[in-house]
Amino acid sequence: MPKIGIIPNTSKDECGVIMREFFEGIDGRAQLFVPAQDKIKEEDFFTVLEREDFFKTVDVIVVLGGDGSILRAAPEAAKEGKPILGINLGRLGYLASAEKASAKIAAKKLLDGDYKIREHMMLETHYVNHEGKPHTILALNDVVAARSESGRIIEIVVYVGDEYVDTYMADGIVIATPTGSTAYSLSAGGPVAYPTMDMFVVTPICSHDLHSRSIVIPYDKKITIKLGHKYDYKALMTVDGQIVHPMEKDDCFTVSMAPVRTKLIKMDDFGFYDLLRSKLKGTV
Repeated sequence: MPKIGIIPNTSKDECGVIMREFFEGIDGRAQLFVPAQDKIKEEDFFTVLEREDFFKTVDVIVVLGGDGSILRAAPEAAKEGKPILGINLGRLGYLASAEKASAKIAAKKLLDGDYKIREHMMLETHYVNHEGKPHTILALNDVVAARSESGRIIEIVVYVGDEYVDTYMADGIVIATPTGSTAYSLSAGGPVAYPTMDMFVVTPICSHDLHSRSIVIPYDKKITIKLGHKYDYKALMTVDGQIVHPMEKDDCFTVSMAPVRTKLIKMDDFGFYDLLRSKLKGTV
């Protein structure tokens, strides 16, 4: 019997109702599991597992929430090679394949194998914290270095491999995957990339140089982002929208293609450009 993991965003009022509808669509044909730390009302139709065991045990992961919920689940799912089905309870739902009104239909399609899996490149960020401890973080969308103080710009030095690219005086910089090219990078003026391509998009945020534009970097290159030493300022490194590490002058991190990929389940018949028009209408 298939093992389906559910990660619910319990901050959404309708989450419990959608879980019940998904369960009804399963119709006893699969076992359902949830990770222990998600605060949900105990029900008799699922089994609670510790988070580490959850990702190892299940065959597929169903995320009930918005894009942020999917981004948070992606690193652990990718490490275990488990595909993700997103059921959108948020506003945009760009990464989701089903809307909340079709939870029962999505459950049936999942069990019937009526879907496709698309693999998306992830990025891997390496940095050393101020205590000298190295860290590695995976992301599906982007890593960002941005100012932490209003009204202050920061100096950002960019290298690709051993080659110096440029120094930006800006509010920050975004290093995005093709999947993330429709997120913060797009808002900063970056291009839209086809989501299953392998490459990086580097986009300065509100640069104070007229010549500054996004650049596209090959997937097999390592990108180094370093804060300049000209000013005594502080910044933040964020990964997929989550604050990870405070940065000070001369701090740096590197970005490269991760050895694992996010597998997203696609059930609808929309093509990528259909999705752009429907989800990002008025933005692109």
